[in-house]
Amino acid sequence: MRVNYAKFMLRYLLALLVVSASLALFMLGLWPMALASLLAGFWFVYNFKDTVAERRYDGHFARPAELDTLTHHPLEGDGVLIGSAYRTLLAVRPGSAGKKELGHFMWFGPNRSGKGLSITSNLLQWRGSALVVDIKGEISEATAGYRQDVLGQKVIILNPSSFERSHRFDPFAEMETDEQIFSAATAFMSPDQDGENAVFAQRAAAALAAIIKAAKVNGWPVIPTLDELLYDAEGLKGAALKLHKLGDRMVSKWLTAFLSKAPDKMDWAAAENDRFLKNSWQRLVTAAQYLTTDGVIHMTSASDFRARELMDRPVTVYLVFRESELDLTLPLFNLVVDSVIRTMLRTYDLNVPHYSQHGVKTLGIFDEAYRATPHNMPDYSATVSGRGIYLCMYVQSLAQLGERWGRGGKTTLLDNIHTKIFLPSVDRNEADKESTAAFVSNSCGQYMVEDRSLNKQEHAHELSSGVRLTTRELITAAEFGQLKPTHSVILTNELPPIFAHRLEPWRFKSFVVAQAFPLPEIDVLGDLETPERAEVAAEAPPVTRVSRAALEPQAAQVTPSVAADQAATTPQTADLDGAAASGKSSAGVGERHEEEPLIGF
Repeated sequence: MRVNYAKFMLRYLLALLVVSASLALFMLGLWPMALASLLAGFWFVYNFKDTVAERRYDGHFARPAELDTLTHHPLEGDGVLIGSAYRTLLAVRPGSAGKKELGHFMWFGPNRSGKGLSITSNLLQWRGSALVVDIKGEISEATAGYRQDVLGQKVIILNPSSFERSHRFDPFAEMETDEQIFSAATAFMSPDQDGENAVFAQRAAAALAAIIKAAKVNGWPVIPTLDELLYDAEGLKGAALKLHKLGDRMVSKWLTAFLSKAPDKMDWAAAENDRFLKNSWQRLVTAAQYLTTDGVIHMTSASDFRARELMDRPVTVYLVFRESELDLTLPLFNLVVDSVIRTMLRTYDLNVPHYSQHGVKTLGIFDEAYRATPHNMPDYSATVSGRGIYLCMYVQSLAQLGERWGRGGKTTLLDNIHTKIFLPSVDRNEADKESTAAFVSNSCGQYMVEDRSLNKQEHAHELSSGVRLTTRELITAAEFGQLKPTHSVILTNELPPIFAHRLEPWRFKSFVVAQAFPLPEIDVLGDLETPERAEVAAEAPPVTRVSRAALEPQAAQVTPSVAADQAATTPQTADLDGAAASGKSSAGVGERHEEEPLIGF
């Protein structure tokens, strides 16, 4: 209890006044009036409280006035929709939390709880670029045609499955420095995941870097080159000698680091008994064998877009890596994601003034992140937001974060994810403090409630009552599990928890419009056109696989240099904000579809 001393003094003075007035009336002989005034005065003084209960907890769900920052023009296309509350759509837009960045987002919900509905809803409204993980192929079918034909965006669909159509993307094409090449090789080998055997992956990274470098300096697609060298008829000896004959300094340097001796100085007979060397080579072969299927080789044999295009104009890239094949294609998935994000970070850092003002913002949508797992996701969450890349992750439970990225990775993700949306959990176990429901209950806080008691004394002749304040969870784990499937709890920035309705795409008019635009036909146009490539194309047809003859030194003189490829002119930069103001698509293709009001709100 807390004493209000001003009221205490007033109450004291009122008590003196009542006593004085009653005494004066009694002395005047008006004792009935004196008695009445005394009783009435003491009743008033007794009920005039000078203490108030101190409410230490004030947990509550956000009220309409507290949601003002989330309700201003949610369909502008520059924010992320998170749900609806009080019959009003909610979206995190630039400036919502007092900063221009949107931050990152994470949806938690069990299977078939509606996580995919939020992806479709956002892709029908988001006007910037998008990198979308679509392991079921449903997202691209629902939104790709709309984003291409209505929003006027360039749409790319990458699918490494054999006998399925796909655009092409060489994840190594935009690597310009030796540091980038070796960093990519190390990231692909992932030595940290090998524990005590990490030394084999570390050594194999040098061999992989040599192969990547050799392919790039000779203008060959990297993964087909990797396929030919890893399965050379003479094994490690044949691959090493062919690479060494190319005469590139860095290729020879990395080969020497891998072999501990220059390839032409090696005693290959003795090398057959070098278990450390053989195990390191086999580690590379094992890691890369999933990159050598026909579907993967086709997808990576050239590039129909550049990663930096996502920052220059609105481009949507769908990664249709089938869930049934993820055990095989996950290394390629990580290679593609890491290549795109690292290229975008480097491009931004080399021209901060331009991209901070005119760069197109990119939404990275990672559906089923537990299955299609970007190994570097904790690092991405800590670095990419300031470069105009905002992540939307979708997982089934909090436990999946710890299992996939470890305790440290889980903490990093939760600390850097600014907005968390929780769909009702099936698990209502109050005792499990690590569950998603328990996390929601703890994060929503507590509030104070009155606890009334009534006690009977001995022989039940006397009664006593009492009132005290006690704490209670705003929502318990059991109550969270009992929410309707369409409800959600949202934690975002500095706002109180929000009791909301989930996103449902059929409530948008754009969803009806999108049904008229089916999945675009994939027309593989070949590699990005440059004058140098056009000249070479006139002389020889494009190749998908690298022939063994091409690995000989003289073949390097026929192909264009990587330097000329990297000097190709990038697409004209488009100002997303300016395009939004003029009502045209940022890609400059046709008129933008007008923002539609919600249906049913």
